[in-house]
Amino acid sequence: MRPHRPEPYRLEAGAGRVGFMVTLTLFCIFIYLGIKFVPIYVNAYIFEDTLREEARFAAVSRNLSEAQLVNRVVGKAVDLELPISKQNVKVHRTHGRIEIHATYMVPVETVFFTYNWDFSQEGSAPLVFGN
Repeated sequence: MRPHRPEPYRLEAGAGRVGFMVTLTLFCIFIYLGIKFVPIYVNAYIFEDTLREEARFAAVSRNLSEAQLVNRVVGKAVDLELPISKQNVKVHRTHGRIEIHATYMVPVETVFFTYNWDFSQEGSAPLVFGN
């Protein structure tokens, strides 16, 4: 009489459940991190676009001071919930060009770790009226 061998699918039944649980766990972690990081990335992208728009606006506006420009930029950062103060924004008017530079750090707190996401963004435009 031959010894009884278990059928192959019965030996692998537990492996399928473990693989599914690992995949589900990794998927949940990916979604969780996406929820934490994507909104910050989108807001930073919008803010960089704002820097370019403000530079173009300042390039054609004769009566906009650097302090007013910084206030406009910081106001938009506050709307986007980015931790930017007046000290983080620099405006330079050079020969025929205006540049707005902002550096800031956004701490992203997760259950696993806190990531300090550094940003350095710039917007520039040629001056229409010169210095």
